[in-house]
Amino acid sequence: PYYTDTNGTTFPTYITTPNAPTLLSPSYGTTDITVNWQKPSSGNTTGYIVYLSTSSTFPSGSTQSATITSANTTSKQFTNLTPGTLYYYKVYSYYIDDANTATNGYSSKYTKCAAVTNFTASATSNTSIDVSWTGAAGNYSYYRIYYRKTSESNSSYVDVSKSETSKTLTGLSGGENYYIWVYTFGSGDYNYVLKSNVETYPNPVVNFSAEKDSGSNTN
Repeated sequence: PYYTDTNGTTFPTYITTPNAPTLLSPSYGTTDITVNWQKPSSGNTTGYIVYLSTSSTFPSGSTQSATITSANTTSKQFTNLTPGTLYYYKVYSYYIDDANTATNGYSSKYTKCAAVTNFTASATSNTSIDVSWTGAAGNYSYYRIYYRKTSESNSSYVDVSKSETSKTLTGLSGGENYYIWVYTFGSGDYNYVLKSNVETYPNPVVNFSAEKDSGSNTN
């Protein structure tokens, strides 16, 4: 930009680079990340440019960006993200226009793993329960099924590969109510669904005997 004085003389003007914002911890869910930052403590700032990408070499990978035109706005939510995926984010401050920017570098965060859907659990005998589900969306590594009697506090578990969508729990007690959870584990925070009060069949009667009643005859 240029400045013209009262005599009609034009001089170039120079804009100093603004101070960089400070990145704060983000908030996040299965399909969203909110980038948070702190306004520079000194100097002039017009606004910010926020990037979110699947690559640390912005703007490679799948990149979203947003221009924030208020210096007092210090967060930006990005939505429609992939569960269990690592995203990198960076915030630039700018003054006057985006030709004068500053940043403190980038950070990263995984979105939370998605939970399975269509979860069902039903007894098939006095010692077994069949569990099934539809696989979780996004990225994850495996499933873990926790189960315990509703009357107990300690759970057992079995790990299941991500390619599987069913499991039969065996060695259970007859006529008991069970809590059953299916967890999704990966690099992002886990997620889970719960079924409560899934009851096994009663135990069969054992050592049953019957004697014929001969009765009595009267004439």
